[in-house]
Amino acid sequence: MAVLGILLAIFIFGMSIFVHELGHFLVAKWCGLKITSFSIGFGKALWKKTVNGVEYRLGFLPFGGYVALPQMLEGVLEDHEEYKDLPKIHPFKRMAVAVAGGIGNIIFAFFLAIIVWLVGAPAHPYEQDAIIGYVAPGSQSETVGLKAGQTILSVQGEGESEPLQVDTFEQVLEECALFKEVELKVQPEDPAAAPFDVTLKTTPIEKAGFNIIEGLSYRGIIRIGSVITNGAARAAGVLPEDEITHVDGVKMWSWGQMTDVIKASNKPLTLTVLRRETKKSKEGETIELTMAPMQSFARTGDDEKNPDRSRKLIVENGELERKQMVGIASHSVAFDFTKRAYPTPWQQIKKAGSKVIRILRAFTSKKTAKAAANAISGPVGIFYVLYIMREDLILMLVIAILINVNLAIVNMLPLPVLDGSQIVYSVYRLVTGRELPKQLLLAATNAFVVLLLMLMVFLVFRDVNRHFIKSPPPEGIEFISEQEALDRKLVTLAELQTDPFRVAKMEELNAPEPAESTP
Repeated sequence: MAVLGILLAIFIFGMSIFVHELGHFLVAKWCGLKITSFSIGFGKALWKKTVNGVEYRLGFLPFGGYVALPQMLEGVLEDHEEYKDLPKIHPFKRMAVAVAGGIGNIIFAFFLAIIVWLVGAPAHPYEQDAIIGYVAPGSQSETVGLKAGQTILSVQGEGESEPLQVDTFEQVLEECALFKEVELKVQPEDPAAAPFDVTLKTTPIEKAGFNIIEGLSYRGIIRIGSVITNGAARAAGVLPEDEITHVDGVKMWSWGQMTDVIKASNKPLTLTVLRRETKKSKEGETIELTMAPMQSFARTGDDEKNPDRSRKLIVENGELERKQMVGIASHSVAFDFTKRAYPTPWQQIKKAGSKVIRILRAFTSKKTAKAAANAISGPVGIFYVLYIMREDLILMLVIAILINVNLAIVNMLPLPVLDGSQIVYSVYRLVTGRELPKQLLLAATNAFVVLLLMLMVFLVFRDVNRHFIKSPPPEGIEFISEQEALDRKLVTLAELQTDPFRVAKMEELNAPEPAESTP
């Protein structure tokens, strides 16, 4: 599945580049321009073939592509012997070729959007409503009166002239991502109660590249991914794929809320569980299970990719953290596959376009420019997002739609090297009847090629650091093995023997020898 996910990610990204360059190629051919090469990827060619004077090639670095059109660079390449006799092209033809790449992306995005519209996309809870799912104890969100089950009605970023009315938590996250402070209008869980306003500061998440309201999150599906053999949940009859909806009759809005309830409990709990596709019903059935949490030591979760951090004891400020545990882990897929959204193609294109334009607008303000710069990703980041969506092809298509709309809009920016610069150049010629100075064109093109390469290298390194390099534990936190905990006398052999979530076998553990007494 991992290899297939990588191949799918490369294919979808490659197709997005291909349709962009194909748009340039077809219109250039229709306009009678000379085409010397059509390349997907940069660097050394993995494959190439010349047909009718055009070299088709696959580059080693799958980070973009190009169609080589000497006449689009008149003034820059006119001194080259092989190009000096080529006829100049009319500004309207230049503009047609320039916009064709973006049009190719929009057409491809529209085609993908039709598939999503017909099949339907799995709905994540934050795409369905703006209900608060979790408020961390002691957080600023709790201090101002926010609670799970309340609904956010609007968000107003610091300095914004008016609030943004929101229907989903996704909109809340997008609005908070760019501001240091936001004001929320919140509807209590009781619909008859009056809404109230709160002001909250956001926290920058460097690894993710955006701001969040710490301690505040959307509602989630409490779906069980795995159940530990010796845990309280297994003894109670909880199974993988079960969904917990209530604890002791109280609605659970998120995994975090349920975890807090379990930690605070000192008695057996009654779980209301939705068990899907049982022998009695394909729709599933709701059952009640009684579960008694067990006292144990806090541990990290299962991590196959990083064994050094898998099921390790958590030491905080030199002491093992003890808490009530039941022996369950959350499911890796948070989407609700029983509910599917069917947005029209136009709605999908509009949504993707508004996200891109919102980021671009953020670069124009001092208050949001830094957050916007942190929010952008390079090719590695794009591949990573596509890869983590590999469990569902439709989710990959949703990301592909955003990628294509992004390529269409960003390439229209009036910057040298990008397609938008060709439109500016053409308009200048139409209005003035003159060409831009050759030295100006050459200097601007070379400068922006260097800047673009530097930006690409920077984004690659930043994306690798964000997505593939593990951050060290916070200050004062350590992850250690059970044997190391024994060696440091943070736990006794007797305590580990009765621990239901012990990882090591008892015969593998060695208690430290007692210190010799002084006579």
